Order: sequence, then structure tokens, then C-alpha cells
Amino acid sequence: MNHLDVNILTLRAETILNDLDQSDGEVRIVMKEMIDNLRMLEKQNESLRKQIAAQQKNKMSSKLRDALYE
Repeated sequence: MNHLDVNILTLRAETILNDLDQSDGEVRIVMKEMIDNLRMLEKQNESLRKQIAAQQKNKMSSKLRDALYE
């Protein structure tokens, strides 16, 4: 699931939550928790993507440096 899919899923869940009757309290709580979890996971994924990109950049820099000094 990519970034766009998560955003679409979150927006759909928010739409469903907003359309729920106020008397559906327990369902609303579960939906709200699910939306919060989706947002948290998306933030974690973004952080991991940045870490991986930095690692790959460092690897490439090391390989270039090694190649220059061979």
C-alpha cells in the first residue's frame, strides 16, 4: 500500500465516520481509533522511507569514495 492509498483510505474512513449516526458511539470510537492508527502508521512509514533513502545515499557515497581512491 503506497502513500496515496493510505490517504484515500483515511479520507474514506473519515467520511464514513462523519456519516455515522451519533447514536453509533462504539462504532464511532473504533473508527476514530482506526483513523488515528492509519495516520500514525503513515508517519512511521514516512520516517522509515527517509531513513532508507539516507542509508542508500550513504552507501552510494561510500562506493563512489572507494572507487575514487582505488
